[in-house]
Amino acid sequence: MIILILTGCARETYKVQEPTSTTPDPTAGLGVPVISTAEFSPEAGENPQPPACDWEALYTEDNPVTDPQELIRILEDLNKRFLNQFDKQGWYRLSFFDYITHWIHVSDPGSGKFDGTMNFYTHEMYDGFIWHAAFLSLDGHYGRTIKNAAMDDFSFYTLDSQPPEPTWGNLGYFLACDHCMGHLLLKEYIDWIRDPDNAITPKSEKKTEFQGWVETFENQPVFTLRIQVNFLTNLPTTETGERVQTEEIITHFSLVNGGAISETTNWYYQSGNADMDDTLPFNLHLIAWFEELPKQEQAIYDEAARKLIEFDGSK
Repeated sequence: MIILILTGCARETYKVQEPTSTTPDPTAGLGVPVISTAEFSPEAGENPQPPACDWEALYTEDNPVTDPQELIRILEDLNKRFLNQFDKQGWYRLSFFDYITHWIHVSDPGSGKFDGTMNFYTHEMYDGFIWHAAFLSLDGHYGRTIKNAAMDDFSFYTLDSQPPEPTWGNLGYFLACDHCMGHLLLKEYIDWIRDPDNAITPKSEKKTEFQGWVETFENQPVFTLRIQVNFLTNLPTTETGERVQTEEIITHFSLVNGGAISETTNWYYQSGNADMDDTLPFNLHLIAWFEELPKQEQAIYDEAARKLIEFDGSK
């Protein structure tokens, strides 16, 4: 495959509506900020290569990209699109699944850092209670919480170590999750392509194939990544006794901002049976900007700040 790496070439621009108010209604539908044209500086030690110019027009489902290095460059480009969204001062609201909401505050766009986070769980079993699982206040206090048995309050607990520097590479720590942000999930896939033999368990001999292409999904342009793992030895076994011969994972990434929309897994068993269409609605492409926190979220922030200061003072 001949990879065309050119400088100064433009890709198709996807226009997105800016919020019409600096303090939008918190019940309004999620929007996506316009992507910044400013370059994002990657974390130290990373050296992403530019993707092929106009790669969005090169690959279709009938003509997918399969070269690992080109796939990595495309995912790194999507990663840059995701991080370039945080291009102005204020709060950003992000989604993960249907019941987790992250709030991230940026004071110095382009610095590679954030200075505030909130992590809300609003599961139906909580009966309206918003569990604030992790919190970084704007004055630098960080803590994680547990919810009480009645599921109507939370309290902080002692951490085993000091928090790291609040850079985008460490955001997973501050949100207390592994891949609940667009760039964190993209990094997982990049690492998988770089080292396919050790990316998933159980440890076994396996053949992993990667394919990617551009298409329309749910009425929006996406990059689709298909990963097929063929197990050769030590086949995984389900609770029903089925032995997995092939696992197929299909993920759709928004071309607008790089966030994963959803991931679907199919399992093909040695018996000839199959389980199809196990879909996770990641919703990592849903992002909205707020100059200030809406009233409800500000009240939760103030309560968490008060509790964390009292907890730190009692130690």
